[in-house]
Amino acid sequence: MRHSSGRGARLNWEDVSLSKGIVRIAAKNSKTTTARNVTIEPNLCAWLSAYQGLGGNIVTSNWKRKYQAVRLASGIGKRQQDILRHTYATAYLEGKVGSMQDLLLNMGHSKQGTTLDWYKGAMELLRPQNSG
Repeated sequence: MRHSSGRGARLNWEDVSLSKGIVRIAAKNSKTTTARNVTIEPNLCAWLSAYQGLGGNIVTSNWKRKYQAVRLASGIGKRQQDILRHTYATAYLEGKVGSMQDLLLNMGHSKQGTTLDWYKGAMELLRPQNSG
């Protein structure tokens, strides 16, 4: 599968274990080329339960068109290619959801500096600017 088609397009429902609360990311599907298990937050696990038992690709063939429409409607536009990944990591850090080690594992980073360099403060791009 082409890299430009997106990492999410490479995932299959067989990679998702709602009972364990993880998504298994194979090295070949990972941006960092490292295999890992990514924790599924409880609210996402509950939302995904309606799709439990499906097979095949998680992302539909027309996902890119829908994703672009949502980005434009939200005002995000083309500011950041990995805005969902950045938002997750920054919200995780700001909300103190779990440990830094857990976040490193979820992101596929081997060093804390990588995570902090890329994601600390990324939410500033999305926050409304004070007009006064």
